[in-house]
Amino acid sequence: MIHVSQILFLRLVKNEKNYSVFLKEFNLTKSEFDTKFKSISKIKDFFSDELIVKAYKLFESKINNDKKIYKWNLKNREKKTKQYCFSSYSRIDENGRSVKSKENFKDFYSDIKSQYTAQSKAHLQLSLPWIRDNLYIKSEECVCFYCGINESILKELYIDPNYMCKTKRNRGGWFELDRCDSAQDANVYSKYNMVFCCYFCNNLKSDVVSSFEMRLFFGEKMFQFLVNKYLSILKTRESKTCITFM
Repeated sequence: MIHVSQILFLRLVKNEKNYSVFLKEFNLTKSEFDTKFKSISKIKDFFSDELIVKAYKLFESKINNDKKIYKWNLKNREKKTKQYCFSSYSRIDENGRSVKSKENFKDFYSDIKSQYTAQSKAHLQLSLPWIRDNLYIKSEECVCFYCGINESILKELYIDPNYMCKTKRNRGGWFELDRCDSAQDANVYSKYNMVFCCYFCNNLKSDVVSSFEMRLFFGEKMFQFLVNKYLSILKTRESKTCITFM
């Protein structure tokens, strides 16, 4: 579909639901609209690889995390109150619900779209020199801010039946959003404190390793680890192909 990105923007950012608008703007058939775009759940299923859909899922997950913070504060009144991490783009009310009028997906998507572009291999290879000559990562591809791996390799690791990278929480096959600075007074998702990174770096860094230390001490080793696993998959695949044609 030629205009899928514009249709998704209209549907997710503008929250347009009227089919006649899509018919007029994109000549979209009613059947295709109902099948792929009518409900948010269908959009997530059909267009999971689109950046705007990934952004929408991230947006929902971060709001849900703040809801969990509300519940934690409620149950732990005697302890120091935890601060909301997604307050730049949403608000949690006194009942622990997200205030719909304060949900700002438009700015969130704009910010991470800019970050996604800024994290291309071409832009980060000076900071992560070990990725420069890797032929499995294209110059325009977005890469992990800390180690430099790309999503296509992560996806291959994730779906490989012999090397299960996915966790119990179904993580590992795509980039996650990390707060560079997780100090208590700056522990928020904001335009200047969000980067894309792989699950492995996100899990290792947590809130105890700085961004600088993550790159300096772990970035290259993590990249080599993930690429070696990927090459092992390719080797196994090639061996099976050779056997098939013998």
